[in-house]
Amino acid sequence: MRIKLPSFLAQNESSTISYTAKKPVIDSETRTLIRSWVIHKDDDIIVVNKPPGLSVQGGTKIKESVDDYLSALTYTADESPRLVHRLDKDVSGILVLARTKDIARKLAELWEEREVKKLYWSVLIGVPQPSSGSIRKSLALKKLALGAEVVQLVENEKTEKAKRAFTEYDTLAKSGTEVSFVALRPHTGRKHQIRVHCSSVLGCPILGDYKYGPGYPENFRGSETF
Repeated sequence: MRIKLPSFLAQNESSTISYTAKKPVIDSETRTLIRSWVIHKDDDIIVVNKPPGLSVQGGTKIKESVDDYLSALTYTADESPRLVHRLDKDVSGILVLARTKDIARKLAELWEEREVKKLYWSVLIGVPQPSSGSIRKSLALKKLALGAEVVQLVENEKTEKAKRAFTEYDTLAKSGTEVSFVALRPHTGRKHQIRVHCSSVLGCPILGDYKYGPGYPENFRGSETF
Protein backbone atom coordinates (compact mmCIF):
# COMPACT_ATOMS: atom_id res chain seq x y z
CA MET A 1 0.00 0.00 0.00
CA ARG A 2 1.23 3.55 -0.76
CA ILE A 3 -0.04 6.59 1.09
CA LYS A 4 0.88 10.27 1.19
CA LEU A 5 3.13 11.42 4.00
CA PRO A 6 1.47 13.49 6.74
CA SER A 7 1.99 17.24 6.74
CA PHE A 8 4.79 17.07 9.32
CA LEU A 9 6.79 14.66 7.14
CA ALA A 10 5.82 15.53 3.57
CA GLN A 11 8.00 18.02 1.72
CA ASN A 12 5.59 18.21 -1.19
CA GLU A 13 2.30 16.72 -2.24
CA SER A 14 3.89 13.92 -4.23
CA SER A 15 5.87 12.51 -1.28
CA THR A 16 4.78 8.95 -0.59
CA ILE A 17 5.89 6.07 1.55
CA SER A 18 5.33 2.34 1.20
CA TYR A 19 4.05 0.39 4.19
CA THR A 20 4.49 -3.24 5.04
CA ALA A 21 2.41 -5.02 7.66
CA LYS A 22 4.90 -4.12 10.41
CA LYS A 23 7.17 -1.17 9.61
CA PRO A 24 7.17 1.42 6.82
CA VAL A 25 9.60 1.00 3.96
CA ILE A 26 11.35 4.37 3.97
CA ASP A 27 12.49 5.88 0.68
CA SER A 28 15.58 8.08 0.28
CA GLU A 29 13.58 11.33 0.37
CA THR A 30 11.89 10.39 3.65
CA ARG A 31 15.21 9.21 5.11
CA THR A 32 16.80 12.58 4.30
CA LEU A 33 13.89 14.42 5.90
CA ILE A 34 13.99 12.35 9.10
CA ARG A 35 17.76 12.79 9.37
CA SER A 36 17.25 16.54 9.15
CA TRP A 37 15.74 16.31 12.66
CA VAL A 38 19.12 15.21 14.10
CA ILE A 39 20.86 17.85 16.20
CA HIS A 40 23.51 15.59 17.77
CA LYS A 41 25.01 12.19 16.94
CA ASP A 42 27.86 10.22 18.48
CA ASP A 43 28.69 6.54 19.04
CA ASP A 44 26.23 6.22 21.94
CA ILE A 45 23.23 8.45 21.27
CA ILE A 46 21.31 10.34 18.63
CA VAL A 47 19.38 13.46 19.63
CA VAL A 48 16.51 14.59 17.43
CA ASN A 49 14.14 17.53 17.48
CA LYS A 50 10.77 15.76 17.33
CA PRO A 51 8.18 17.69 15.31
CA PRO A 52 4.74 18.32 16.81
CA GLY A 53 1.89 16.09 15.67
CA LEU A 54 3.94 12.89 15.61
CA SER A 55 3.57 10.28 18.35
CA VAL A 56 6.71 8.74 19.80
CA GLN A 57 5.25 5.22 19.95
CA GLY A 58 2.38 3.45 18.26
CA GLY A 59 -0.90 2.53 19.91
CA THR A 60 -4.65 2.58 19.48
CA LYS A 61 -5.66 4.96 16.66
CA ILE A 62 -2.01 5.96 16.07
CA LYS A 63 -1.15 5.39 12.43
CA GLU A 64 2.55 6.31 12.57
CA SER A 65 5.16 7.28 15.12
CA VAL A 66 8.83 8.04 15.63
CA ASP A 67 9.29 4.35 16.40
CA ASP A 68 8.25 3.53 12.82
CA TYR A 69 11.05 5.66 11.38
CA LEU A 70 13.98 4.71 13.61
CA SER A 71 15.55 2.60 10.86
CA ALA A 72 16.20 5.84 8.95
CA LEU A 73 18.59 6.81 11.75
CA THR A 74 20.68 3.63 11.73
CA TYR A 75 23.47 5.12 9.59
CA THR A 76 26.41 2.67 9.71
CA ALA A 77 25.37 0.96 12.96
CA ASP A 78 24.34 -2.69 13.15
CA GLU A 79 20.93 -1.88 14.63
CA SER A 80 18.35 0.88 14.70
CA PRO A 81 18.44 3.32 17.63
CA ARG A 82 16.12 2.67 20.57
CA LEU A 83 13.61 4.86 22.37
CA VAL A 84 14.38 5.55 26.03
CA HIS A 85 11.74 8.19 26.86
CA ARG A 86 8.68 9.84 25.36
CA LEU A 87 7.16 13.21 24.52
CA ASP A 88 3.46 13.92 24.02
CA LYS A 89 2.27 13.77 20.42
CA ASP A 90 1.53 17.50 20.16
CA VAL A 91 4.82 18.54 21.77
CA SER A 92 7.95 19.42 19.83
CA GLY A 93 11.28 18.98 21.55
CA ILE A 94 14.40 17.00 22.24
CA LEU A 95 14.18 13.22 22.01
CA VAL A 96 17.22 11.15 23.01
CA LEU A 97 17.73 7.80 21.25
CA ALA A 98 20.16 5.08 22.33
CA ARG A 99 22.30 3.50 19.60
CA THR A 100 22.86 0.20 21.41
CA LYS A 101 20.99 -2.05 23.82
CA ASP A 102 23.53 -1.38 26.57
CA ILE A 103 23.27 2.41 26.22
CA ALA A 104 19.48 2.13 26.21
CA ARG A 105 19.62 0.29 29.54
CA LYS A 106 21.94 2.89 31.07
CA LEU A 107 19.82 5.81 29.86
CA ALA A 108 16.63 4.14 31.11
CA GLU A 109 18.25 3.89 34.54
CA LEU A 110 19.07 7.61 34.47
CA TRP A 111 15.45 8.45 33.65
CA GLU A 112 14.18 6.05 36.31
CA GLU A 113 16.48 7.54 38.94
CA ARG A 114 15.50 11.09 37.85
CA GLU A 115 19.07 12.01 37.00
CA VAL A 116 17.89 13.63 33.76
CA LYS A 117 16.88 17.28 34.12
CA LYS A 118 13.95 18.22 31.88
CA LEU A 119 12.95 21.74 30.87
CA TYR A 120 9.93 22.82 28.84
CA TRP A 121 8.92 26.21 27.44
CA SER A 122 5.21 26.84 27.01
CA VAL A 123 2.92 29.68 26.00
CA LEU A 124 0.11 29.88 28.55
CA ILE A 125 -3.26 31.58 28.37
CA GLY A 126 -3.12 34.07 31.21
CA VAL A 127 -0.28 34.95 33.56
CA PRO A 128 0.57 32.73 36.57
CA GLN A 129 0.20 34.24 40.02
CA PRO A 130 2.68 34.22 41.61
CA SER A 131 4.94 34.54 38.58
CA SER A 132 7.23 31.74 39.75
CA GLY A 133 7.05 28.90 42.22
CA SER A 134 6.48 25.18 42.58
CA ILE A 135 3.47 22.91 42.32
CA ARG A 136 3.12 19.76 44.39
CA LYS A 137 -0.24 18.25 43.44
CA SER A 138 -0.82 14.55 42.94
CA LEU A 139 -2.49 13.25 39.81
CA ALA A 140 -4.63 10.27 38.85
CA LEU A 141 -5.80 8.83 35.55
CA LYS A 142 -9.58 8.66 35.08
CA LYS A 143 -11.21 6.40 32.51
CA LEU A 144 -14.00 7.91 30.46
CA ALA A 145 -16.52 6.52 28.00
CA LEU A 146 -15.44 4.92 24.70
CA GLY A 147 -11.93 4.23 25.95
CA ALA A 148 -11.02 7.88 26.52
CA GLU A 149 -9.06 8.96 29.58
CA VAL A 150 -8.11 12.14 31.36
CA VAL A 151 -5.64 13.08 34.11
CA GLN A 152 -7.05 14.91 37.12
CA LEU A 153 -5.82 16.46 40.36
CA VAL A 154 -6.23 14.26 43.43
CA GLU A 155 -7.15 15.87 46.73
CA ASN A 156 -6.56 12.75 48.81
CA GLU A 157 -2.98 11.76 48.02
CA LYS A 158 -3.35 8.50 49.93
CA THR A 159 -5.72 6.99 47.39
CA GLU A 160 -4.45 4.02 45.43
CA LYS A 161 -4.46 5.77 42.05
CA ALA A 162 -2.77 8.98 43.23
CA LYS A 163 0.68 9.69 41.78
CA ARG A 164 2.88 12.34 43.37
CA ALA A 165 3.70 15.15 40.92
CA PHE A 166 6.08 18.07 41.35
CA THR A 167 6.63 20.92 38.86
CA GLU A 168 8.65 24.13 39.14
CA TYR A 169 7.76 27.11 36.93
CA ASP A 170 9.05 30.59 36.13
CA THR A 171 7.37 33.24 33.98
CA LEU A 172 9.91 34.58 31.49
CA ALA A 173 7.72 37.05 29.60
CA LYS A 174 4.12 38.18 29.33
CA SER A 175 1.78 40.25 27.17
CA GLY A 176 -0.56 42.12 29.48
CA THR A 177 -2.73 39.61 31.27
CA GLU A 178 -3.62 37.59 28.17
CA VAL A 179 -0.64 35.37 27.57
CA SER A 180 2.70 34.42 29.10
CA PHE A 181 5.86 32.54 28.18
CA VAL A 182 6.76 30.15 30.98
CA ALA A 183 9.63 27.76 31.71
CA LEU A 184 8.53 24.54 33.40
CA ARG A 185 10.67 21.88 35.04
CA PRO A 186 8.89 18.64 36.00
CA HIS A 187 10.70 16.73 38.75
CA THR A 188 8.37 13.77 38.30
CA GLY A 189 7.28 12.25 35.01
CA ARG A 190 3.52 11.78 35.31
CA LYS A 191 1.32 11.59 32.26
CA HIS A 192 0.12 15.08 31.21
CA GLN A 193 1.68 16.49 34.38
CA ILE A 194 2.61 19.92 33.01
CA ARG A 195 -0.66 20.31 31.14
CA VAL A 196 -2.79 19.57 34.21
CA HIS A 197 -0.66 21.58 36.64
CA CYS A 198 -0.82 24.63 34.35
CA SER A 199 -4.55 24.35 33.71
CA SER A 200 -5.91 23.16 37.05
CA VAL A 201 -3.44 24.69 39.52
CA LEU A 202 -2.16 27.86 37.85
CA GLY A 203 -5.42 28.47 36.02
CA CYS A 204 -3.37 29.12 32.88
CA PRO A 205 -3.80 26.31 30.35
CA ILE A 206 -1.25 25.80 27.59
CA LEU A 207 -2.19 27.62 24.41
CA GLY A 208 -3.56 25.08 21.93
CA ASP A 209 -4.31 22.42 24.55
CA TYR A 210 -7.89 21.48 23.71
CA LYS A 211 -7.99 18.64 26.23
CA TYR A 212 -7.20 20.57 29.41
CA GLY A 213 -7.94 24.12 28.33
CA PRO A 214 -9.89 26.22 25.83
CA GLY A 215 -7.20 25.71 23.22
CA TYR A 216 -7.26 28.89 21.13
CA PRO A 217 -9.76 31.40 22.58
CA GLU A 218 -11.97 33.24 20.14
CA ASN A 219 -10.73 36.64 21.33
CA PHE A 220 -7.19 35.69 20.20
CA ARG A 221 -8.17 34.76 16.63
CA GLY A 222 -6.89 37.27 14.11
CA SER A 223 -5.12 39.17 16.86
CA GLU A 224 -1.55 40.43 16.52
CA THR A 225 -0.78 39.61 20.16
CA PHE A 226 1.60 36.90 19.04
